[in-house]
Amino acid sequence: MKCASDSVFLTFQIVVFITFYLATEAMLQFTVELRAPRYVTLGGSALLQCEYSVGLEQLHRVEWLRNDKKLFQFVKGRTPPFRNFTTPGAELDWNGSNESQILLRNMDFEGSGSYACVVSTQTPIYTKPSNEHELTVIQTQRDPPQVLTSKPVYQVGETLEANCTTSPSRPIAHITWLVNGKSVSRAHSYRCFQDNVAHHGNKFHLKDLPCSSVD
Repeated sequence: MKCASDSVFLTFQIVVFITFYLATEAMLQFTVELRAPRYVTLGGSALLQCEYSVGLEQLHRVEWLRNDKKLFQFVKGRTPPFRNFTTPGAELDWNGSNESQILLRNMDFEGSGSYACVVSTQTPIYTKPSNEHELTVIQTQRDPPQVLTSKPVYQVGETLEANCTTSPSRPIAHITWLVNGKSVSRAHSYRCFQDNVAHHGNKFHLKDLPCSSVD
């Protein structure tokens, strides 16, 4: 009887070990992926979704990071479960944020950076980060570029001097000159910065203009 009991107990231990091993292997192979826009316009919003193949019963914690610094954290069982950290360059929308996503509004240039989320399980205890996602806040041009010439009429053989200036943008606009539909390669470009926004100009004549001329 003792031998039979020992055999049953050993079998039970083996079954428990195999079950725990398989469960652990399954947990260690769970996936974590961050989905977010690549570009956001100045003053716009960004939805950062952390997709993970972990059930709520096994989930312990989810964190969102920007440049390796915490933005938002969910811990199951904590009161309250959500905690907001400082979010430079953006405002957290609490109504649009939960254990699987955060919504950032009114984004500024400072909100640009490398974002990621980190998921932790409770049994077995394991932490896995997502891919890093680069997000850039941009400012598009509000107005079309302006082309100005030194005079309205030119005689045959005269040198044409023209200036092209774009409205504020970030990153700076790339200017390509076209004359009668053909690209002009020999042109002098300049730029100046005001309020962290680049004003970009491009002209033919090789003489610099002061930054005040592109305000």
